[in-house]
Amino acid sequence: MDGFLRMAIIHSGHLDLKRAPTMLAEAVERGLSVVRSVARHKGIALRFVPGTPLELPLDRGKIEQVVVNLVKNAVEHSHAGAEVVVTLEADTEGALLSVRDHGTGIAPTVLANLFEAYTGGDNKTAGERSVGLGLAISKLIVEAHGGRMQVETELGRGTTWTVHLPR
Repeated sequence: MDGFLRMAIIHSGHLDLKRAPTMLAEAVERGLSVVRSVARHKGIALRFVPGTPLELPLDRGKIEQVVVNLVKNAVEHSHAGAEVVVTLEADTEGALLSVRDHGTGIAPTVLANLFEAYTGGDNKTAGERSVGLGLAISKLIVEAHGGRMQVETELGRGTTWTVHLPR
């Protein structure tokens, strides 16, 4: 997705979905494949725990973008030698997708505006640059699917993002 399209989506607050039956683990794998070289270059291990296979009515490309955004963010906030773990599991309502890092964590002052556009974090470990659209776009995509995003974080200890996607 290019920058102008991202800006238009954020400003309109609307996202058109092209839903189709999607094996969620395959969408996660494709998203991870986009970020693997960045992680490898930085010395970050990516581990995927796919859980029980689950098919949901999703816009596959947009869910892949959420995976790319969250995992790239985790890599950018992790130090060389760290591991980012992505897990996928079914629950009674649908699926839980989690991305966990042991990186810098998110300051409480940043949490309040975390999902607003152009509020990229400044505690990236290798000076990576960002315009701050990834989390805002991800939240919009997840909510357009009827889901929700949660974050648990501790400064200096890492962050876990959990995406809840309904059946």
